[in-house]
Amino acid sequence: MEEANPIVPGFFDLGLVVLGILFLALVIWALVSIFRSTESSAGKLLWALVVLALPLLGSAAWLIGRYLQRRQATVDG
Repeated sequence: MEEANPIVPGFFDLGLVVLGILFLALVIWALVSIFRSTESSAGKLLWALVVLALPLLGSAAWLIGRYLQRRQATVDG
């Protein structure tokens, strides 16, 4: 019987760490974007709570919505 290669789990663990860092960066990016936005204070608080409660979905919803809003603003002039 062959022994398991100890390097393989290391790469898997490294991949999980990288994904975790990217996930955390996405949430931080969304939160910074929320607090720098022109939303009302209540709107900022609500969006921040959504991002903290549902980090992946909330961050994606905020960032995609913000992108579409900015794109519409440039089209409208």
